[in-house]
Amino acid sequence: MKNYIFLLLTAALLSCSEHQQFQEEDIVMNGGAGRNNYYETMQSYTQASYEKIASSDTAGCTAPPLCLSSYQTVLATRNSSIIKATAYKTEWKAKLDDSALISGGMFCDEKQNIYACATNGEIYSFDVEGKRRWKTKIPTSKRNIIWEDIVPAGAGILCTSHDGVVYYLVGNTGKSSVVHTTSSAIAGAPIVNDAGDVLIATMSMGESTDSLICFDAQMKKKWGIVLSNFRITASPIIVNNEIIIGGMKRETDAEIPFIEILNTEGKILRGFSPDATPRYISGNKSGDVYTVNYNLGIGEPMSIVQCFTNSGTKKWQMTFRFAISSPLIVGNDLSCFIAQRDNAIGCYVLNNEGKLIRLIQLDEAPNVLLRSVVNPAGAITLAPLKGGILTKVTAGRASLFNM
Repeated sequence: MKNYIFLLLTAALLSCSEHQQFQEEDIVMNGGAGRNNYYETMQSYTQASYEKIASSDTAGCTAPPLCLSSYQTVLATRNSSIIKATAYKTEWKAKLDDSALISGGMFCDEKQNIYACATNGEIYSFDVEGKRRWKTKIPTSKRNIIWEDIVPAGAGILCTSHDGVVYYLVGNTGKSSVVHTTSSAIAGAPIVNDAGDVLIATMSMGESTDSLICFDAQMKKKWGIVLSNFRITASPIIVNNEIIIGGMKRETDAEIPFIEILNTEGKILRGFSPDATPRYISGNKSGDVYTVNYNLGIGEPMSIVQCFTNSGTKKWQMTFRFAISSPLIVGNDLSCFIAQRDNAIGCYVLNNEGKLIRLIQLDEAPNVLLRSVVNPAGAITLAPLKGGILTKVTAGRASLFNM
């Protein structure tokens, strides 16, 4: 116990000199509004560290952490609260109404206003001090709404429910409007390109006629296309202003795994076929495309991670005998993912040649939400499912933080 306390204090003291302040820019899940899972700040990860959250609320979290800086984290807890905390203190705590719980990734704008969606259909915004700016109730008869991650668009935010509705809310007021609704399903959160256009992919639930719809920054429809003989299995991303979608393409009497690449007008430019059904897609600034593929079936789960050039030439692949339930996090010199195999959780670090250069065991971590984020200093961060400890994967002297 004494060693535990000493190491926590050592971690806190060392990190004081390494604080990276809030950068006055949007903090968005999955690497930005293009959701390509690229982070320029990624490090050469070597160690896991465990940071006690300075809060009496230890019920655990319902959503991924929102990392505002190297030391400030916003957490949505099972006690119907949102807290902004460091290792030293709770900066603020906001209580939600009606015992609501947060669903989906939260969002922070350049002024440190926080936005979050609750399962009872209420969407909240809090200012930099944790004071409620507004609350908007979405008109719905459903009692338990599951939300995708919030995505910024223009002067507001996009909130997508799993029952097929995309809402736009004005950032300053919370005034809401429906951008798109479908009786089918929406393939993940919308994505936003450099021009501010919003792209929404819809799935036709069994028929090979999925579609992609584009709205301008004023939420007016610009165009829509049907992806003929194509069934979406991986949410779209944007890489270098090109739209990349993963799915299954019907050719003659069979379906094959396929990646479609389109321009900003919805014209199909090219495509290529990974070795198994694509479930997650990532991309870096060089245009490389990373896929996490696996086939559902009977027997031992197996995942294939592949990297392709922008033109579709395969650079490398790796096979893992377990399910990978998240996209690859990619940087300039490496890529990685967090996965659970049996009862063990680990961070798998790959180099640019696709070789596993490090497996960082997180066995001492508490139960964690496996949806990881990268904080502004480059540390991979996971929120606790229960308890009050953040799990981080870092580089360098972070090994001193191990417990």
